[in-house]
Amino acid sequence: MLAGTAGCRDNRRSAGEATTGATLSIGVAQIAADKQATTNGLQTVANNQTVEQLMRIGRDGRPMAGVAESAFMAPDGRSLRIRLRPNVTFHDGTPVTSAIIAQIIQAKLLTAMGSASEDVASVRVVSDNEVEIVQRRWSPFLLESLDIDVEKPGAPGVGTGPFSATRVGDNIEMKANDGYYLGAPALKRVVVRSYPTVRGAWADLLRGQVDMLYEVGLDAIDSLQASSQVALYTFPRTYSYVIVLNARNPKFASRELRQALNSAIDRSALIEQGLYGHGKPADGPVFPSHWAFRPTFPRFTSDPAAASKRIGGRLSFTCIFSEGALFERVALTVQKQLAAVGVDMQVQAVPYREFVTRVTQKHDFDAVLFDALVAPTMNRAYQWWHSGGAFNFGGFSSAKVDASLETVRYATNDADYAAAVLDFQRAILDDPPAVFLAWGERVRAVNRRFDVQAEPGRDILTTLRLWKPAADQHAANRN
Repeated sequence: MLAGTAGCRDNRRSAGEATTGATLSIGVAQIAADKQATTNGLQTVANNQTVEQLMRIGRDGRPMAGVAESAFMAPDGRSLRIRLRPNVTFHDGTPVTSAIIAQIIQAKLLTAMGSASEDVASVRVVSDNEVEIVQRRWSPFLLESLDIDVEKPGAPGVGTGPFSATRVGDNIEMKANDGYYLGAPALKRVVVRSYPTVRGAWADLLRGQVDMLYEVGLDAIDSLQASSQVALYTFPRTYSYVIVLNARNPKFASRELRQALNSAIDRSALIEQGLYGHGKPADGPVFPSHWAFRPTFPRFTSDPAAASKRIGGRLSFTCIFSEGALFERVALTVQKQLAAVGVDMQVQAVPYREFVTRVTQKHDFDAVLFDALVAPTMNRAYQWWHSGGAFNFGGFSSAKVDASLETVRYATNDADYAAAVLDFQRAILDDPPAVFLAWGERVRAVNRRFDVQAEPGRDILTTLRLWKPAADQHAANRN
């Protein structure tokens, strides 16, 4: 049930003690041309192992146990009780208490919920291990927003995860948290190294100078697949490539024209040509792994001939994107497909900081290509496509879309929630705010000297604490 107990799925296996001293080095290619963005990106990589969430969100959009072991409806039928795991401490030994968690929730929940945060009235400590979030009106979006980072107040980066981190020059070094509540990691040290290019990182991987490539450039996959020393791990992302149309521009006022733009896209060809075959068609706004999604949902279909007739060669606009080779490749592939139906879409790469300013502050664009975090929860979809959403940068507004998302927001049972998700899918197909392209995939590469605990459909880094040198290895590396 939406309002019932959530959580308690986790992996309590200890990684064992046979690998004392094992070290893993991770190569991370430059995140962006902007140095500050790269520095922040490197820290984000480390935070994934050092800072945990209050609750984790599964690929199906359901909450799972995190630092909290469960969440359930309070006796008033409106508020949410969060029960903490016992014996969880921060890296400095400070116990994680309900009072600290209440403080963290008050500081971070409103941002996490976005415009839906108005449903939250207050946060209070109920007992030594329970916190209650009082709602003005019950909303499942609260549960969907509990993946907030648990960091010690006043001490950024001090979390509860299996590793703790310190910066060493341009790199980040992580050490095992031997007191981790789910068991000490087998790896005792992880070094996260920054590389100026993806090519430089994977060259060092092939030379054995780095053990893992955080993200494999899609153009490098063939080279790495040929290596007997490297294993590749692919997993689907909750990000979607979309071209958001600026609804403030009269060019995009016609609902029929926006429908036609979506009909012009051959998503399978786009994935092959623009994403090197790595992705899934985004033929609608709902994440295909979400629990409410059904294969029978209506979807955008490719019909370039019909699109050409509806557009009639009368549309010209510019699509901007943040600098990056893959964004450019996707944009050029879309440009070619739209040109075939008489649309003149010019493409323009924009430096990262200028991109952020133009899109989020000035709204200075015709269209913008995003790799958008719109899943797995419906609250994320709400923030992008509702007229009052925090990420509705295109200024889109549709009464039907808003109504469907409001129904999801206040659904009190799974049946009503699922019915509203279907209505949302239909409303977006009828009045699209964007050109929906593809759900992305990410590929990681690891030297076969390591025994990687891989789970189908999940990022291998979620099990990093369980990794260890392969049985026939006496030392992980020489770092």
